[in-house]
Amino acid sequence: MRDGTNVYEAVRSYTDAGRMYHFHFRDVDRCDKEGKDVALGEGAAQIKELLTYLYEKGATPVIVFEYERDQDEPLKYVTPSVGYLHQLSKELFGNKKAKNSNKNETVKLWAQNARTEGGLKVYDKDTLATIHGWNNTDQLISWNTFSKKGNYIVRMKYAEPYQGSALTVTAGQQQLATLIQPTNNWNEYGEMDLGVINIPVTGEIDIQPKASNSL
Repeated sequence: MRDGTNVYEAVRSYTDAGRMYHFHFRDVDRCDKEGKDVALGEGAAQIKELLTYLYEKGATPVIVFEYERDQDEPLKYVTPSVGYLHQLSKELFGNKKAKNSNKNETVKLWAQNARTEGGLKVYDKDTLATIHGWNNTDQLISWNTFSKKGNYIVRMKYAEPYQGSALTVTAGQQQLATLIQPTNNWNEYGEMDLGVINIPVTGEIDIQPKASNSL
């Protein structure tokens, strides 16, 4: 981008040729040698147009965030970038979801039904049940549930007051990684859309959220 290359046209060219496998991803405030890194969607790199084209073409390259500005504080750019990608994913999947047979399907994973390992505790009952003591990468939470095939928005209710906590959700053969937006304290619960997963086949599936870093 800083050399004046039109990245959107380059991505289109490689995608149409069937050669789009992997690229490093960033946004810049201007597409010339003076350009500086900014969070995705805040710059001049046509991020939305680029990702929309990849989605419409069914291309699934490995995309790696790369930021060189303020290297001591990468979350200043990575955190809003992840939020932008989540929002854009919901927009892109929105039209497709409206056509899916499971558009009104909801799978609720209650804390009281979870399998846990590593000293985790479940407090209260029924819909008030919560999982406590989740603070390291060795602890496990999982559910086995029945789901119809289709796209699902993954939504979590939680309390987590620390900046920079990360989470990976595994559903069958898919993984969804995200940074957690902090709540004000341990007693204030919030809801967050983590992203979108696709269930390719109707049937039973194991779903497992796992901390990607320890507190």
